[in-house]
Amino acid sequence: MNEHPDDFVAIELHIADRYRTEWTVERSDFYGVLGTPTCWFDGVEAAEGAFTNELAMTAWYSGILNDRLAVPTNVYLDLTAVATTEDTFAVTVDVGLDEGSEPRELVGHVVQVLDYYPQSDDWFRNTVIQHQVTVPFTLEPGAPHSFTMNFTLSGDSWNYKESAKFVAWVSDVGTEGPLEIHNAAQLAWPFEEEPANCDQSTASRGLLSAGVFYGFALGLIGLKARRRRARSD
Repeated sequence: MNEHPDDFVAIELHIADRYRTEWTVERSDFYGVLGTPTCWFDGVEAAEGAFTNELAMTAWYSGILNDRLAVPTNVYLDLTAVATTEDTFAVTVDVGLDEGSEPRELVGHVVQVLDYYPQSDDWFRNTVIQHQVTVPFTLEPGAPHSFTMNFTLSGDSWNYKESAKFVAWVSDVGTEGPLEIHNAAQLAWPFEEEPANCDQSTASRGLLSAGVFYGFALGLIGLKARRRRARSD
C-alpha cells in the first residue's frame, strides 16, 4: 500500500470483534466467508488461507494483484469531499463510461475508514467505520452519473481524523456474489486538499483506480482498487 499508492487501495472490514459493523458482517455473509484469512480481489477472485512465510504470502497476493491490474476497465470515477459543517462532509462521486461502450447497470458504495486502526498493530489498515450504498443505476456513454452522500466524523473518526479516508467504488448489481468491481477511488484527510501522488489537476479529487478486491483476514474483509484505465482527456 505504501509503495504503490496509485495502484490499489485496501480496506479492512472487521467481522468478529467490536470493530465490526452491520454492513461488514453482511458483506462477509454475501461472499460466503467460512474462515479467515480469505481475500477477494476485484470482488471476483478469492484467495483463501495463508502461508506462515511472509515472502510466500506476499508472492501469492502479488501474483493475483498483478493479474487483476492487467484487466482493463471502461468505467472511470472522480471522488470529491466538501465540508458542510466542521465534522460533516458531502462526498460526491462522479461516474462515467467510455464512448462506444455498452450501457452498464451499476451500484455505488462509499466507506469512511481509519488507517492504522485499531492502533494495537500496524497491519490494521483502512478499517471501515461507516458505509453507504446507492440504489442501482444505468450508466451510459456520454451521460455521467453523480451521487452525493453525507458523512459525519464522530468518536475515534474525529479524534484520529488525520487517519480518515473516503473510499468509493462501483460494482455490478446482483443479490449474490461474486460481483465485479469496475473502478474505485480514495481521498485522504484533509479531504479538500489535493491528495499526495494524485494525478488529477483539480483539488479534492481522489485517485482514479479501477476494480476492487475483498480480503478476509483475522476477522477482516479487505478491498483493493486496481489501476485506472488510460484516459485520453
